[in-house]
Amino acid sequence: MDFTSSLLRLRVSFKWRPRITKNVTDTIRKWVEIHQSNRPHWILLNMEVHHMVKYKGADYNQYLKSMIELGKVLDHFSNFSKVIWLNQYPTIDPAHQEIFSEKIHRYNKDIRNILNNQSNVRIWDSSNSLAEEYVRSCAVNFQRDEVHGEYFAKYVTCKDFIHFGNAALSQATQILFNDICNSKIEITSDDRENL
Repeated sequence: MDFTSSLLRLRVSFKWRPRITKNVTDTIRKWVEIHQSNRPHWILLNMEVHHMVKYKGADYNQYLKSMIELGKVLDHFSNFSKVIWLNQYPTIDPAHQEIFSEKIHRYNKDIRNILNNQSNVRIWDSSNSLAEEYVRSCAVNFQRDEVHGEYFAKYVTCKDFIHFGNAALSQATQILFNDICNSKIEITSDDRENL
Protein backbone atom coordinates (compact mmCIF):
# COMPACT_ATOMS: atom_id res chain seq x y z
CA MET A 1 0.00 0.00 0.00
CA ASP A 2 1.43 3.39 -1.01
CA PHE A 3 0.18 6.91 -0.32
CA THR A 4 1.69 10.22 -1.43
CA SER A 5 0.62 13.70 -0.34
CA SER A 6 2.14 16.64 -2.20
CA LEU A 7 0.46 18.97 0.30
CA LEU A 8 2.22 17.33 3.27
CA ARG A 9 5.30 16.45 1.21
CA LEU A 10 4.93 12.94 2.51
CA ARG A 11 5.11 9.49 1.00
CA VAL A 12 3.92 6.52 3.04
CA SER A 13 4.46 2.96 1.96
CA PHE A 14 3.26 -0.01 3.99
CA LYS A 15 4.99 -3.30 3.35
CA TRP A 16 4.03 -6.18 5.60
CA ARG A 17 6.94 -8.55 6.06
CA PRO A 18 6.47 -10.95 8.97
CA ARG A 19 10.04 -12.28 8.94
CA ILE A 20 13.53 -10.93 8.45
CA THR A 21 14.57 -12.35 5.11
CA LYS A 22 17.18 -11.58 2.50
CA ASN A 23 14.42 -9.74 0.61
CA VAL A 24 13.87 -7.33 3.55
CA THR A 25 17.59 -6.67 3.96
CA ASP A 26 18.08 -6.21 0.21
CA THR A 27 15.13 -3.80 -0.04
CA ILE A 28 16.61 -1.53 2.64
CA ARG A 29 20.06 -1.86 1.08
CA LYS A 30 18.58 -0.67 -2.26
CA TRP A 31 17.07 2.36 -0.51
CA VAL A 32 20.58 3.34 0.55
CA GLU A 33 21.76 3.23 -3.07
CA ILE A 34 18.89 5.08 -4.77
CA HIS A 35 18.52 8.83 -5.13
CA GLN A 36 17.38 10.54 -1.94
CA SER A 37 14.15 11.78 -3.55
CA ASN A 38 13.03 8.14 -3.84
CA ARG A 39 14.23 7.15 -0.39
CA PRO A 40 11.84 6.96 2.59
CA HIS A 41 12.30 9.76 5.14
CA TRP A 42 11.88 7.25 7.92
CA ILE A 43 11.00 3.60 8.34
CA LEU A 44 9.33 1.71 11.15
CA LEU A 45 10.18 -1.93 11.60
CA ASN A 46 9.22 -4.83 13.82
CA MET A 47 9.67 -8.50 13.05
CA GLU A 48 9.64 -10.89 15.96
CA VAL A 49 6.55 -12.99 16.63
CA HIS A 50 6.59 -14.95 13.36
CA HIS A 51 10.17 -15.93 14.15
CA MET A 52 8.96 -17.54 17.40
CA VAL A 53 6.45 -19.97 15.90
CA LYS A 54 7.74 -23.44 15.04
CA TYR A 55 5.47 -24.10 12.07
CA LYS A 56 6.84 -20.89 10.52
CA GLY A 57 10.41 -22.11 10.93
CA ALA A 58 11.38 -20.77 14.36
CA ASP A 59 15.15 -20.68 14.79
CA TYR A 60 16.32 -18.26 17.48
CA ASN A 61 20.00 -18.36 16.48
CA GLN A 62 19.14 -17.74 12.82
CA TYR A 63 16.91 -14.85 13.90
CA LEU A 64 19.79 -13.25 15.81
CA LYS A 65 22.13 -13.76 12.85
CA SER A 66 19.58 -12.17 10.49
CA MET A 67 18.99 -9.35 12.96
CA ILE A 68 22.72 -8.59 13.17
CA GLU A 69 22.92 -8.40 9.37
CA LEU A 70 19.78 -6.25 9.21
CA GLY A 71 21.19 -4.04 11.99
CA LYS A 72 24.24 -3.24 9.88
CA VAL A 73 22.06 -2.27 6.92
CA LEU A 74 19.78 -0.19 9.17
CA ASP A 75 22.81 1.59 10.60
CA HIS A 76 23.94 2.54 7.09
CA PHE A 77 20.41 3.57 6.10
CA SER A 78 20.05 5.70 9.25
CA ASN A 79 22.75 8.02 7.89
CA PHE A 80 20.13 9.20 5.34
CA SER A 81 16.78 8.59 7.01
CA LYS A 82 15.21 7.98 10.42
CA VAL A 83 14.99 4.36 11.50
CA ILE A 84 12.68 3.32 14.32
CA TRP A 85 12.49 -0.25 15.60
CA LEU A 86 9.18 -0.96 17.33
CA ASN A 87 9.57 -3.42 20.19
CA GLN A 88 7.22 -6.38 20.16
CA TYR A 89 4.47 -5.90 22.70
CA PRO A 90 4.10 -8.52 25.43
CA THR A 91 1.20 -10.92 25.60
CA ILE A 92 -0.67 -12.70 28.35
CA ASP A 93 -2.09 -15.60 26.38
CA PRO A 94 -1.94 -18.53 28.81
CA ALA A 95 -2.78 -21.05 26.10
CA HIS A 96 0.00 -20.16 23.68
CA GLN A 97 3.01 -22.42 24.08
CA GLU A 98 5.33 -20.63 21.64
CA ILE A 99 4.63 -16.94 22.15
CA PHE A 100 4.69 -15.64 25.71
CA SER A 101 5.89 -12.48 27.45
CA GLU A 102 9.16 -13.85 28.82
CA LYS A 103 10.19 -14.95 25.34
CA ILE A 104 9.13 -11.62 23.84
CA HIS A 105 11.14 -9.76 26.49
CA ARG A 106 14.21 -11.89 25.64
CA TYR A 107 13.86 -11.09 21.92
CA ASN A 108 13.38 -7.37 22.71
CA LYS A 109 16.46 -7.36 24.95
CA ASP A 110 18.61 -9.07 22.31
CA ILE A 111 17.37 -6.70 19.62
CA ARG A 112 18.16 -3.74 21.87
CA ASN A 113 21.69 -5.10 22.36
CA ILE A 114 22.15 -5.53 18.60
CA LEU A 115 20.66 -2.17 17.62
CA ASN A 116 22.33 -0.19 20.40
CA ASN A 117 25.53 -0.69 18.43
CA GLN A 118 23.82 1.26 15.64
CA SER A 119 23.67 4.70 17.25
CA ASN A 120 21.14 6.23 14.83
CA VAL A 121 18.54 3.46 15.09
CA ARG A 122 15.90 4.35 17.68
CA ILE A 123 14.12 1.66 19.63
CA TRP A 124 10.57 2.69 20.44
CA ASP A 125 8.68 1.06 23.27
CA SER A 126 6.61 3.98 24.60
CA SER A 127 3.28 2.20 24.14
CA ASN A 128 4.26 -1.06 25.85
CA SER A 129 2.20 -0.23 28.94
CA LEU A 130 -0.80 0.59 26.77
CA ALA A 131 -0.50 -2.75 24.97
CA GLU A 132 -0.03 -4.69 28.21
CA GLU A 133 -3.15 -3.16 29.77
CA TYR A 134 -5.09 -3.74 26.57
CA VAL A 135 -4.36 -7.46 26.42
CA ARG A 136 -4.94 -7.74 30.18
CA SER A 137 -8.39 -6.17 29.73
CA CYS A 138 -9.10 -8.69 26.97
CA ALA A 139 -8.31 -11.53 29.35
CA VAL A 140 -10.47 -10.01 32.11
CA ASN A 141 -13.39 -9.41 29.76
CA PHE A 142 -13.17 -12.92 28.33
CA GLN A 143 -13.15 -14.35 31.84
CA ARG A 144 -16.31 -12.43 32.64
CA ASP A 145 -17.91 -13.83 29.47
CA GLU A 146 -20.04 -10.71 29.03
CA VAL A 147 -21.72 -9.30 25.97
CA HIS A 148 -19.78 -6.12 25.28
CA GLY A 149 -21.93 -4.30 22.76
CA GLU A 150 -21.10 -2.50 19.53
CA TYR A 151 -18.26 -0.31 20.91
CA PHE A 152 -16.41 -3.31 22.23
CA ALA A 153 -16.82 -5.24 18.97
CA LYS A 154 -15.43 -2.39 16.84
CA TYR A 155 -12.65 -1.01 19.00
CA VAL A 156 -11.63 -3.68 21.45
CA THR A 157 -10.87 -6.60 19.18
CA CYS A 158 -9.72 -9.44 21.41
CA LYS A 159 -9.29 -12.20 18.85
CA ASP A 160 -5.99 -13.12 20.47
CA PHE A 161 -3.67 -11.69 23.07
CA ILE A 162 -1.00 -10.51 20.63
CA HIS A 163 -2.84 -8.19 18.23
CA PHE A 164 -4.61 -5.38 19.99
CA GLY A 165 -7.68 -3.63 18.60
CA ASN A 166 -8.33 -0.30 16.96
CA ALA A 167 -8.70 1.73 20.18
CA ALA A 168 -5.24 0.79 21.47
CA LEU A 169 -3.70 0.87 18.00
CA SER A 170 -5.01 4.39 17.45
CA GLN A 171 -3.60 5.57 20.79
CA ALA A 172 -0.24 3.88 20.20
CA THR A 173 -0.03 5.46 16.73
CA GLN A 174 -0.83 8.88 18.18
CA ILE A 175 1.89 8.46 20.84
CA LEU A 176 4.38 7.46 18.13
CA PHE A 177 3.48 10.41 15.88
CA ASN A 178 3.68 12.81 18.84
CA ASP A 179 7.11 11.44 19.69
CA ILE A 180 8.34 11.81 16.12
CA CYS A 181 6.81 15.26 15.54
CA ASN A 182 7.74 16.71 18.94
CA SER A 183 11.38 15.87 18.33
CA LYS A 184 11.22 18.18 15.29
CA ILE A 185 9.82 21.14 17.24
CA GLU A 186 12.36 23.29 18.99
CA ILE A 187 11.04 25.27 21.93
CA THR A 188 13.08 28.32 22.92
CA SER A 189 13.16 29.86 26.39
CA ASP A 190 10.89 32.66 25.10
CA ASP A 191 8.37 30.05 23.94
CA ARG A 192 8.40 28.37 27.37
CA GLU A 193 7.63 31.66 29.10
CA ASN A 194 4.61 32.18 26.86
CA LEU A 195 3.14 28.75 27.52
